[in-house]
Amino acid sequence: MAGTTRSPTSPMQGDPGGVHPGGGRKRPAQADDEEGEKPLTLSTLLAALKDNREEIVAQVREDMDSLANRVNTVELTVETHVGNTTKLLEAMTDRHCAMEESVRKVDNRQGEMLQRLELLEGKFAKATFSLSSTRTSETDGGNPRPALVVGGWEADQHHEDTLKLVKQHLSELNVNLDVDKAFVPGLRRGFALVPLTKLEGESDDEQRARVQEILRTVRAAKIVTGQRPEGGNRYFFAALSQSPERRRRAQLAGKVKRFIIEEGGDPRKIEVEYGTANLWYNTVKIASGVTSAPEGATAEKAGWVHLGTLARQIGISEETATSRWGDLRKALA
Repeated sequence: MAGTTRSPTSPMQGDPGGVHPGGGRKRPAQADDEEGEKPLTLSTLLAALKDNREEIVAQVREDMDSLANRVNTVELTVETHVGNTTKLLEAMTDRHCAMEESVRKVDNRQGEMLQRLELLEGKFAKATFSLSSTRTSETDGGNPRPALVVGGWEADQHHEDTLKLVKQHLSELNVNLDVDKAFVPGLRRGFALVPLTKLEGESDDEQRARVQEILRTVRAAKIVTGQRPEGGNRYFFAALSQSPERRRRAQLAGKVKRFIIEEGGDPRKIEVEYGTANLWYNTVKIASGVTSAPEGATAEKAGWVHLGTLARQIGISEETATSRWGDLRKALA
């Protein structure tokens, strides 16, 4: 028809696929992607796992070994710590037991000491001193005069120095004792004799009590008078003088006791009476100054000592005991 124009055909109005400028047909992009990808299936996963199985197993084993090592380290550390703690507890338990045993021994010894102290206190409370055995060279109405032996210095000290110090110390202690007639029985002595006289109106019992109080006061003062050659301090002392016979018995008992201790005997098994020289060791009588000597005993001036019995009791030979006693008996008066 005239006057009518035909519009050009639009590319959108033609074939939906469109025409390629070169004359070919263009393929959609979605179709290309679907053809390039493979579907994810179980067989694909199994194949991938099969390829990486050895690597995965090796990694798992490595992780398990590492975990096992760490567990072993922790167990070893804990075991060591527990072992050390157990040892410390055992050591503390042993120390605690040892301390308990030591405390028990101390308690037992303290109890024994208290018993001995009570026994001694009881004996001293009931003791009476025989003043007739304490004498000087002077007499009072034909009777020996009692005296105190007061000293504590070396035997070769000049008598004037000894007498001066005796009076000085007794004066300082303020004891009820007349020291005007005190004297030293020799040119050089470490002690002095102080005659005892009754005070006006004083009875025998009152005099004994006064003398005992003087002895306690001097003993408690613990006045140091010098040094001993073997070590230790010398102390100011006061004691009732004794008869020569009583001194010899005490000396004999002291020598036997020293012999036992020096030869390894147990001091706790020794029982001694110095005034009579009676001495027992392990309940067996070894020496005496007032009883008849048994067969085989060695006679001394103040009594006897049985060296054979003594040797058997302390576990030495009789020859050794005889030789050792020969050295000690030289000092007996």
